[in-house]
Amino acid sequence: MRPPVDFERRIRRSRRRSLRLALLVALGPAFSGLFAGLVIAGWVLFGLAQEPGLVSTYWWVFPAVVVGMMVFLMLLDLPVTIWILGHARALILDGMRARDPNSLEETMLADAVSEVCIAAHIGEPSLAVIDERSPNALVVGTPRNAVIVVTTGLLEILDRAALEAVVGHLVARIIGGDLRYFMFLAATTMNVDDCATPRGFAAGGVFDAAAAPAKGVARWAISSLSRERALLADDQAVDLVRDPWSLVTALQKIEHDTCEHSGLPRGLAFMFFVDPAYPETVHNAGNLFYRTLEARRPTQSHPAVGERIAHLRALLT
Repeated sequence: MRPPVDFERRIRRSRRRSLRLALLVALGPAFSGLFAGLVIAGWVLFGLAQEPGLVSTYWWVFPAVVVGMMVFLMLLDLPVTIWILGHARALILDGMRARDPNSLEETMLADAVSEVCIAAHIGEPSLAVIDERSPNALVVGTPRNAVIVVTTGLLEILDRAALEAVVGHLVARIIGGDLRYFMFLAATTMNVDDCATPRGFAAGGVFDAAAAPAKGVARWAISSLSRERALLADDQAVDLVRDPWSLVTALQKIEHDTCEHSGLPRGLAFMFFVDPAYPETVHNAGNLFYRTLEARRPTQSHPAVGERIAHLRALLT
């Protein structure tokens, strides 16, 4: 008999932290403006320093340029981010070439989604499938128009109970409030490479060029949020499915899957059930150079699959 888990307290604490991290990411263009302003102001002051007395006379140029660049990039970024946020769901689905499930896939998915949504007391989201060998899944949209997306690879290796557990994890992201934050973060950091949109995405390129120095801060904040939320969603999924151990089974099957490469967008890794880079991580485990790079990568989007399995086993025993 496992001890009761205080999900409400953990969700409230996670939401407060998510809000702080989301605000940090939203201020990304300001960090870019600070960096650019310091560079430009330094160049201007260097020119003024060539003439005696000019620096003391025009000292105000330095803070004016810095503040001006911060405000300029914030104003440049705002309409782009708002536009992307309004179209983020379509951009992500189109970029990954998601399609409606066929009759067999819909039967498998619909039954699992229906069971979990009844347990979670929410309406059923829409369904979509990606033709991709690596097993994975994600949920996009808003709580009112969410879309659960799974890969064909996931449908091939999981049985009904394990698939239901993965759906439980995705539904937990909806009821836990993850979806709002993740869609905002996706809109804030999205560019052409992130969503792999076939028709191109010029606005994303503008934002990427303007806010490039802040990308590292954004990636760190997203990684920190995603790793915490992944474990919380796992714990909630255990309470939403009939077989609590089925999520362990699903993670084990993904861990032992033979796919060596994932074609899913790495830029949106924080939205997936497991890190899209996971197949390469497993199949390069014997490569010392690769392991060293992975160990030093500060922006891993998920806890390791083995860590999640160990966490669930500790919770269930």
